[in-house]
Amino acid sequence: MKPSTRRSLRCVLLIAAGLPVPAAAYAETFTLERKVLKDEGRGSPGLGPDRLYRMTCPQHFLMQAGVEMEPPGPAFASVIRKEPAKYACKHPFRCVARLGSDHYGFVLDATSLSSKGYDRLYFDRNHNGDLTDEEVIRARPAGFLTGSAQREFPRIEVTISAGDKSLAYAFFLSVYTYTYAVSDSESRMNASASLNAAVYREGDVTVNGRKHRVVLIDFNSNGRFDDRCEIMKDAEARDGDGVYVQYGDSILIDPDPKDMMSFGYEPIDCRYRQHVSKLVNIDDRFYELAISPAGDSVTLTPSKLPLGSVSNPNPRYDALIYGENGFLKVSGGESKPAGVPAGEYKLHSYRIECDPKKVLVAKGEKPAAQEDEEKKDKPEKRSLAGRLGSLLFGGDASRGFRPGPRVTFVSADATRAYPAVRVREGKTTLLPFGPPYKPVVAVQYFDGDEARLNLKLVGSAGEVCSDLMVEGDRPPEPTFEIRSKSGKTVASGKFEYG
Repeated sequence: MKPSTRRSLRCVLLIAAGLPVPAAAYAETFTLERKVLKDEGRGSPGLGPDRLYRMTCPQHFLMQAGVEMEPPGPAFASVIRKEPAKYACKHPFRCVARLGSDHYGFVLDATSLSSKGYDRLYFDRNHNGDLTDEEVIRARPAGFLTGSAQREFPRIEVTISAGDKSLAYAFFLSVYTYTYAVSDSESRMNASASLNAAVYREGDVTVNGRKHRVVLIDFNSNGRFDDRCEIMKDAEARDGDGVYVQYGDSILIDPDPKDMMSFGYEPIDCRYRQHVSKLVNIDDRFYELAISPAGDSVTLTPSKLPLGSVSNPNPRYDALIYGENGFLKVSGGESKPAGVPAGEYKLHSYRIECDPKKVLVAKGEKPAAQEDEEKKDKPEKRSLAGRLGSLLFGGDASRGFRPGPRVTFVSADATRAYPAVRVREGKTTLLPFGPPYKPVVAVQYFDGDEARLNLKLVGSAGEVCSDLMVEGDRPPEPTFEIRSKSGKTVASGKFEYG
């Protein structure tokens, strides 16, 4: 048999087994254009076409009781050599941000810290270590609450270096202050500043004969677009049994900004989003992903790794797994195995979507879908807020302003104890997770003679539920009752979400 014939036969067998077929092995490089987000604050409606691209993880800066909590990296004094002779407030907030290949110092100042919060910004935009030659940036007008203030600054433009290139970058900066009393005569102030990326990269790529729209998001807001998502190196030393992740950047494949139900920060919550990692999944095929630090070019090389697949009995799911091939997003269902390069993987998180009509309800209740059918021909009295919410969000404002259709789903996070799954070439392997879920109650901490209880819903593989919706609503809060050995009720109540 000729080699070409053997390859064709192998493809036929893979298709018959429901496994993905490897693409032709050649690399393609594409150029992505720089896009800038509109200069609007958080108070804006947030329903514009770039809302999906605003979902980033900020750089955080903290001050407690007037003392800056310096993050890892160079100290402020090593970055800024000259400051204004005097600031307007007693406790200026000094910070250092990493943008691209360099670090930039900035100082938040206040004309009236107790009543207006931090409303002035000195940022070393020209990166010369001197804040005295910078124009003072003033915060947007804002309302204030007693003891707290949230201030936002207009979009800030700066030229940075990423790799061997200089590029125009932009970001948003906001700062929250909170003042609290420690005694009748003394109060203290805490502050938290956030820096979020205000640029992204966008362009068309053609893979396997099909054109796709690709968007790169500087998800960790550090000026680079090539940061991979990784498990934190010190994760094992951290408290708890969670899987701790060092977030990198995100890549969106064929995003639809009008899709109201796909605006999540995580790949399992947004059908278009994947972590920047070794591989990217496009049309159920895997490609090696190479991105320039500036994000202006992307190279896709069809992966030569042998393929297997994973299965799960749930009707429809999106899962994030990780292992020797980095972080991978897989989507499938009870009748659709998900193709995965051969290797060893652990589960990070997932979201299962369910059919609302199949959700069990308490005795005597009707499924919401049935209630909707019965209400079709009946006039309904609704509040102004309810009608407005329906027009803006496509849902019922009285049900919590949840946009879009009334979906039913459960999301969960795996723990470090999740057993690794070995995916073999040409084989389908079970990826265990999902129902049945069992409640687990533990004492979170004691406050005097009272105990604070914590309720978790734990799945079949030990994963812990992080979100739960039934037809667009959270189920009623679970109730509890504590009884003595004799059966007498000594306490009862409800668990609260969050």
